[in-house]
Amino acid sequence: MVTRTNVGNIGETYVAYKLALRSIKTTKLSPEHQYDILTAGDIKIEVKTAKEGVDKKFQKGKQYEWRCWQFLNVSHEFQYKIKNTYKIKRKKKTNVFDYIIFICLDKKCKPVYEYIVPFKVVKGKESFTIRDKALRKIKTETWYDKYLDKWDFIKQ
Repeated sequence: MVTRTNVGNIGETYVAYKLALRSIKTTKLSPEHQYDILTAGDIKIEVKTAKEGVDKKFQKGKQYEWRCWQFLNVSHEFQYKIKNTYKIKRKKKTNVFDYIIFICLDKKCKPVYEYIVPFKVVKGKESFTIRDKALRKIKTETWYDKYLDKWDFIKQ
């Protein structure tokens, strides 16, 4: 069974591999750090990995389904701390990484899509869903479409 930790490790290892193909040296960091990968050029990278899910929508009596990937705590700006039993307090965090890379895995944990996004673009976002572009019923561009496979953003 693939756990959330395994899914995260798959994404981080995959990103390190993709950067190595571009001759960019990387260091995978321990969970105590506020980002996942540091390049030799001091670029801080956060990796978010999600396994494929299904998004359903009812419209005019018809049900539509398409693949999607849900990403949580995207900008790392908010750290959730549980106080007492049921109260949740939000604590603001600072800008801790340069890029966030979203890895979308299929049900067999193979990468399907890769989005390389500058931190300033996701600043303030706590979560969002990437919907499979090939299966979207409405063919409009989303804010994340222009970041698909933009590995050239990350230089040595």
